[in-house]
Amino acid sequence: MRRLWKRLHRFRHRKQFDADLAEELEFHRRLKQEELQAAGLTEPESRYAAQRRMGNLALATEDARGIWLWHNLETLWQDFAYGLRGLARHRGFTLTAVLTLALGIGVNTSLFTGFNAMVFRSWDVRDPGRVAGVFTVHRTPSGEIRYRGMSYPEFSTLRDQTKQMAGLVALSYGGPQMRTDPGASSRLSINYVSGDYFQVLGVDAAWGRTFTRDEDQLADPRAVLVLSHAAWVSQFGSDRSIVGRTISLNYKPFVVLGVLPENFKGTDMVGPDLWTPLAAIRILQPRSTELSSADQCCVAVFGRLAPNVDRAQARDELTAIQRQAAERFNRPANEIFLTRASIVVTPERQKKIMPAMLLLFLAVSLVLLIACANVANLLLARGAARQHEIGVRLALGAGRLRIIRQLLTESLSLGLLGGAAGIGLSLVLPGFVLNHLADEPLALDLQPDYRVLLYTLFLSILASVACGLVPAFHTTRTDLHATMKGSGGRSGRPSWLRTSLLGAQVAFSLVLLASTGLLVRGLQRAARIDPGFDTRGIVLMSLDLGMLDYDAVRAQDFLRRLTDRVSALPGVTSVSTAVIAPLGNARMRTSVAVNGQEALAKNGLNNVTFNEVSPGFLETLRIPITQGRSFQAQDQGRKVAIINQAMAQRFWPGLNPVGRTFTSDVAYEVIGVSRNAQETQLGRAIEPYYYSLSNGSSSSQLVIRFQDTFNAPLSELTALPTQLDQAVRPRLRLMEESIQSQLHGARMASFISGGLGLLALLLACVGIYGVTAFVVQQRFREIGIRMALGAQRRDVLFLLLSQNLRIVVAGALVGVAASVAAASALREFLYGISPLDPAAHIAMTAILLSAALLATFLPARRAASIQPVVILRQE
Repeated sequence: MRRLWKRLHRFRHRKQFDADLAEELEFHRRLKQEELQAAGLTEPESRYAAQRRMGNLALATEDARGIWLWHNLETLWQDFAYGLRGLARHRGFTLTAVLTLALGIGVNTSLFTGFNAMVFRSWDVRDPGRVAGVFTVHRTPSGEIRYRGMSYPEFSTLRDQTKQMAGLVALSYGGPQMRTDPGASSRLSINYVSGDYFQVLGVDAAWGRTFTRDEDQLADPRAVLVLSHAAWVSQFGSDRSIVGRTISLNYKPFVVLGVLPENFKGTDMVGPDLWTPLAAIRILQPRSTELSSADQCCVAVFGRLAPNVDRAQARDELTAIQRQAAERFNRPANEIFLTRASIVVTPERQKKIMPAMLLLFLAVSLVLLIACANVANLLLARGAARQHEIGVRLALGAGRLRIIRQLLTESLSLGLLGGAAGIGLSLVLPGFVLNHLADEPLALDLQPDYRVLLYTLFLSILASVACGLVPAFHTTRTDLHATMKGSGGRSGRPSWLRTSLLGAQVAFSLVLLASTGLLVRGLQRAARIDPGFDTRGIVLMSLDLGMLDYDAVRAQDFLRRLTDRVSALPGVTSVSTAVIAPLGNARMRTSVAVNGQEALAKNGLNNVTFNEVSPGFLETLRIPITQGRSFQAQDQGRKVAIINQAMAQRFWPGLNPVGRTFTSDVAYEVIGVSRNAQETQLGRAIEPYYYSLSNGSSSSQLVIRFQDTFNAPLSELTALPTQLDQAVRPRLRLMEESIQSQLHGARMASFISGGLGLLALLLACVGIYGVTAFVVQQRFREIGIRMALGAQRRDVLFLLLSQNLRIVVAGALVGVAASVAAASALREFLYGISPLDPAAHIAMTAILLSAALLATFLPARRAASIQPVVILRQE
């Protein structure tokens, strides 16, 4: 530290130190001159003799300044300036290298930008470091830890008793609400939040105001709302006069209090269109028990730490209060877990996204490695062309390390330029990918922050060292004698380093291309998966009767009358209802108890998926009954169930389950066993599943089968529910759309992998072309002599192609082995396709070899077209 302080002091007064040093050297020179004059030499003789004895004063000055900090900085700056001038003189090389590094760094920075927005970036609220998510910790019988919210009564207890939190707020994710203004009809997503939600988070309205705690009284709910900026633009045309006006939600008037700023998009990955007080649930869903029942879970809870309180203190206090509340409400006592205020808040959610993010980071890292190998080959070629310059500098006394530092400075210049261009790419690429792949707009802030900039700087420096260090050592290891004679660096034979880098590019590219091939094959396989029921001619109709205050009796009556009308349409062969639509990205889970199978419960294997359906549901989907019988009209009102083969195998292996019972909330009698069907997720393992009869549910949907294919106009179907109740706005969806939605993840993975694979192929081809062109240029003399001695063009062409393709084939063999090893990580998206699938590997290898052959052929053909007389005359 003391030495650093001295150097900083010298830097501050560097002009004075320079003058003192010059004066001291001149003093010693004069002393020596005076001694020589006293010995009898004349004044000119003594001056020259003193200079000779002092040696090179300029070198001595440089040596003395070498211990000062600013000298190193000046040298570094000189190296940068020299390097930039050299890069400016070779614009083609510079542009190629910078673009290559920009692509490699840019895709890495783009991925980190998305990762940063989900995991590290805090909500855009006041002092986000003092805001925390509050979760209860649940441990399953199998020991798995899950993080949940809490019931509204539990939240109210914590909010009223906490002293360590300056404020505690709750949020409930409401389903889409219908905007039913005259002349305007649309569906808006909604968040129900505590009255002081915006005050605690520190978010002010851009126009108007937010609501207050007084407007969130359960006894006197107020119909008020606050719009998001996106909804204000898309739904109301940026009309500032919307504040104070009334809009209709589900035919109920709500007053718009304000519009939020554009930068606040909510506290979840998907931002809502509007916020209303939690008490407004009693206006939009009068029959909901969410705000009164301690058994109904859950509301999400957030809070702001009180001044001078840390998270551990707040957690301990909230845990103590929660345990008291649990005892009061006869609920399990759980610990409290506090998280950061980010989009992906819980370790549970982070655990879900981490495997996919890890795969993506590995993929983009391969792209960066290919880019670095490409630039390293370019630097090797440039170094070979600079052999004479480097030889002269070494001969004049420059140290090898000094020249290596100069070459690394040039590589660092390329890396920083590539990083700057990569930042530009990351400004557009994440938004472009998410807009084209996400089902709905995500509330992610993708603007680069200091973490993204530091990450890019780190990648730029890392890439500079990765692509510049080895070529710098290789270039400076030269034979001075041969170089000064002018024969150094003339060998056009591919060096082991260049061939290794070329082979590595081919291997890395094949790993990415093979992954793309496997994902595409998996997508093709998924499109042909038999879900266990006939998907042709199926139309799903969602009604959302719960939002219109339908109770079970009214819903059952409405569904019965609607079913009769739909059944009368021409071409309709069957109509039934289900709470969960097949392949609808939703499921209901419960635990069951079976006599004699208590061990399953201890191991957490008694959880099953279920659905509430009407008689005829299995016939509508054409799911065969393998044992027992299907539901009949006389079963209505009875507690009977049909289980699938997976559930029969788990709870009654080798036995006939028909006539046996199991207990969920009540005891059910098994009347039949159906064939396994993938009703929840396509291409996943079949889960134990049972069907029970619905007693009328406001969330039921119609499942309609048309004869063979659906050809009826949608308007006919849409009109039928409205004829029964004008408030009902049905939504129709073909079963094929549900299947496509199920394949969204696989399609997204294929798209991203395909883009990275094509990028890797492009970089590899550019690298192969560049190396081949360089080698050909270095071997012009040899080729000219060969052709003068009688070699034909095809001989030259075969010679160059064979040498390069041997390297490509060797790299491809390594790439095939690596891609087979890496493919197992993609098993989740392969839908039964083997990671060793020969079609995918052979096809991608053939594409790579064809592209490599083309990249080699073009410069080789140019070499085979040279005139030997012209080359030999030049020599």
